[in-house]
Amino acid sequence: MKKQFDVEEVVGNLKQFTGTAQYARLNKIVVLTDGAVYLAEKAQCFWLFDLYASHLFAINGNEEEFTCLKLTIVAPVFKTVV
Repeated sequence: MKKQFDVEEVVGNLKQFTGTAQYARLNKIVVLTDGAVYLAEKAQCFWLFDLYASHLFAINGNEEEFTCLKLTIVAPVFKTVV
């Protein structure tokens, strides 16, 4: 069973992360900042970063050095990502 977390606490704590002290490797290509690792651990959402990383393989890294992810939740919420 997944451990519940306090959304307001996590969002509030994310505000302290500006830049990073140490990058964490997600895979051979993608690294995460301290804030991203904090979010992945607290919200148990490493799957989200894996999903985003799969998108990065489809873009040209020479043209897109920095990317952002916008996640939109549309009801009904399904638990399967295709």
